[in-house]
Amino acid sequence: MKFYIWVHRASEFNIDVVCAMGHEEPVVVIFVGMQMKSFKGEHSLSANTACRWYINPEVPEVHDVLVRLHNDFQSIR
Repeated sequence: MKFYIWVHRASEFNIDVVCAMGHEEPVVVIFVGMQMKSFKGEHSLSANTACRWYINPEVPEVHDVLVRLHNDFQSIR
């Protein structure tokens, strides 16, 4: 599925920080407030002004995922 963050929101998302984190440890990014679109049978998610993201949020479910990912971690290349 394609994922779009448009210019005004993309400038707020620091991909360099996320990638740097991904060299050292697993990273979970949760996006909320996305709009699902469908065009010619292809689905995509689009970030609008309501979109927010959380990087490795401190919630039990993310902790569980990070523990599982840690065993099979592969650095971002």
